[in-house]
Amino acid sequence: GEIPFAMISPYVKEIKSAAGQINIAASLKGRTQNPIVNANLTFADLKMALEHLDEEFKNLSGKIKITPQKIEIIDFRGTLDQGKFDLGGNLTLKDGIPGDFELKLNTYNLSMDIPDTMDLNFNTSLNFSGTLKELKPKESNLTGEIVLLGGQYYKDVNMNIIDAAFNKERGVAPVKKEQENSWFENIALNIHIRQRQPLSVDNNLANLIVNPDLIIQGTASNPVVTGRAQIESGTVFFQKAEFDVIKGVVDFTNPYKIEPAIEVEAATDIRTWTIFLTISGTPDDLNFELSSDPREQHADILSLIVFGKTSQEMQQASSGSSTFNPEKIISEFVTEELETTLKDATGLDKIKISQEEQDNSEFRDIHVSVGADLSRQMSVSYDINIEDGETIQRITTDYKILENLLMSGFQESDGNFGGKIKFRLEFR
Repeated sequence: GEIPFAMISPYVKEIKSAAGQINIAASLKGRTQNPIVNANLTFADLKMALEHLDEEFKNLSGKIKITPQKIEIIDFRGTLDQGKFDLGGNLTLKDGIPGDFELKLNTYNLSMDIPDTMDLNFNTSLNFSGTLKELKPKESNLTGEIVLLGGQYYKDVNMNIIDAAFNKERGVAPVKKEQENSWFENIALNIHIRQRQPLSVDNNLANLIVNPDLIIQGTASNPVVTGRAQIESGTVFFQKAEFDVIKGVVDFTNPYKIEPAIEVEAATDIRTWTIFLTISGTPDDLNFELSSDPREQHADILSLIVFGKTSQEMQQASSGSSTFNPEKIISEFVTEELETTLKDATGLDKIKISQEEQDNSEFRDIHVSVGADLSRQMSVSYDINIEDGETIQRITTDYKILENLLMSGFQESDGNFGGKIKFRLEFR
């Protein structure tokens, strides 16, 4: 007869869904107290989806042979995305009670996509052995190796420019959370990860070539990665400068979760200065430290990176004006970081914050502008201007008549209103 493969889902909660039919040919004989069962289960084109995988297992085919002494998995094969795998093994039986088991899994060109984080391509050779009790593995081990065929880590990291001027304490590792009892909690891991091709890192912070040598330990429900990934070469991007990596490592030492700890030293030459950048911490909590040879203050180093001049040189170039000074440089960087953060948080298309200190005045002129594109033709902006201690609010609407011709209208909080025609030509 036939039995639906979906029957497996209630027994293994990590299986989201299963589809297909299993053909069964079986015989039952002997005494009711000690029945003798012989069966052959064959299947083809089965499907199965797991909780933590986006792709489905497809084209599952093979055979399971059941005798009074053991259960054998024979020539079980399938596909996952573009990769293939095969599985074989056996489970001993004594009076119908499961005992020792051993499974061998090989995968070829298997791909794994961790959304918004990384893509991996790898081969595996794994051995799963132990003892079953109540259909759960006891004293079981999953061992073997994973060979990376290539991959890319592309998750952007949070870069806080304030770290370049002020040291920030590294966050404390989170306390391990209690987990529900899972089928995978009793599976101990010992898997070596090596690489045939290096792993590349390509995000907003760096472009690196990394050679990992890692070990996965812990349990299947709570894996822990230990080891080190050596940075072979690459560049690090910081503001408008590109730093060449001198040395770098990525260590996995967090006992609570899979979290890389980054230590990178890089350098770049700007005129007669060599600027050194040290990056340390985790991808979500990075610390940046700048130094230079000859030695300069942080504000001057930032000024060299962004403007190619020290703050003193910029003051001299502006005839002694205080327009350019270390405090202003830091303020501009903080403002730029704030604008980016607000855009991401609000979804607005335009956020601009600026300030200007007036000579012989106790006030600073402050301008804040936010805006959004309502359609391809229409956009609206809201501006607040504080000048000489007075606040003026303005709402402006732009309507695109032609590709480069706009009609603009505004109204201010002091009662002024008006309109104009704009000709705008954008180029880069």
